[in-house]
Amino acid sequence: MRILYQNSKEGIIKLIPDSLDDLWHLEHVLEVGDMVTARTLRKTAVKRGGEVELGEKRPLILTIQIEKIDFHKYTFRLRLTGKIISGPEDIQLSSYHSIDIEPGTMLKIQKKWKSYQLERLRKARIRKPLLFLCLIDRDEANFFSLKESGLESLGTIRFRKIKGKEDFREEYYKSVADNLAKQEHQHMITAGPGFEKENLL
Repeated sequence: MRILYQNSKEGIIKLIPDSLDDLWHLEHVLEVGDMVTARTLRKTAVKRGGEVELGEKRPLILTIQIEKIDFHKYTFRLRLTGKIISGPEDIQLSSYHSIDIEPGTMLKIQKKWKSYQLERLRKARIRKPLLFLCLIDRDEANFFSLKESGLESLGTIRFRKIKGKEDFREEYYKSVADNLAKQEHQHMITAGPGFEKENLL
């Protein structure tokens, strides 16, 4: 989480979430009634004679007052829905709009901040080492990161017998070990049935 600007008197914080965990923190910091400003896409209304037609979607900067907050973990976005408070002249105020916040999206939040919310943002700025998990059996090894927002899958290595090679199982262990060696986590857990953990070790 990157905090770009903070004005305690006006209750304004500008920030950029960098990860899924940051979006998860924002979900627990934002509340109904908060005002959020961000770049978004919206169809504009075009008057042709007595009729109003919707134009193409275009990028613009809108401020909405939040009425609904939805965290979509598997699509890496936080969707904020509410009435438009400010925007370009051709945008109808008080109409509803949803802003999708993704990692890398800059947003401005204006609200009456509580001390625990500010503390949560402060802690989100500190990148703690994550716990790495390797679940291994005779057929495959699965890798995960345990984050504050839950488990994130980091891939799978499957055992395959290589014809004409007697040490094919050693190749499987070596592939898993090479993957473990590349990880930057401070703590790691290897688990699984039977003696595969010991064989890997």
